[in-house]
Amino acid sequence: METQQQTGGWYNKLATGLETIAEQLQIDGDERLALREFVMAIAREQYKAGNRAGIKWLRIQMNKQPQATG
Repeated sequence: METQQQTGGWYNKLATGLETIAEQLQIDGDERLALREFVMAIAREQYKAGNRAGIKWLRIQMNKQPQATG
């Protein structure tokens, strides 16, 4: 199971990378904010899609297992 710290790790790495790139390209102000918002929105969408896919896969795997009779 993924912990909050692991999730924050990739997010923080992405945010730090964006800041570094923005500085290298000398992007400031509204342009920097727009770039950050765009990339983070895509990252959130992809994270959610991956999470849904993982949940679907897990449910399929759970349904494949024989049910214990009691």
